[in-house]
Amino acid sequence: MIQARAKHEVLYDALSERLDAMTPGERFPSLRGIMDEFSVSQLTVDKALDALKIEGKLTSLPGRGHFVAEPAVTTTQAADTVYFALPSWPMPYYTR
Repeated sequence: MIQARAKHEVLYDALSERLDAMTPGERFPSLRGIMDEFSVSQLTVDKALDALKIEGKLTSLPGRGHFVAEPAVTTTQAADTVYFALPSWPMPYYTR
């Protein structure tokens, strides 16, 4: 049985391709602009944008809009040295 893909999944793919062509920090189209361009509901756009945010491709600033996220920096090198900081509390001396 062939199962059709959900609209937000198709929209996610289209928006993801558009993101790949954009530079980090560039402003992404508005919610209303995406709704008009793809003729989909706000809920569909919200689901697709949420998936892009979770994936780290898109970031949003309240009142300003959505922007292309900076690529995440990952390190694969393990730490060779571990440092400890111990407090230098005065030691009470007890005599009997």
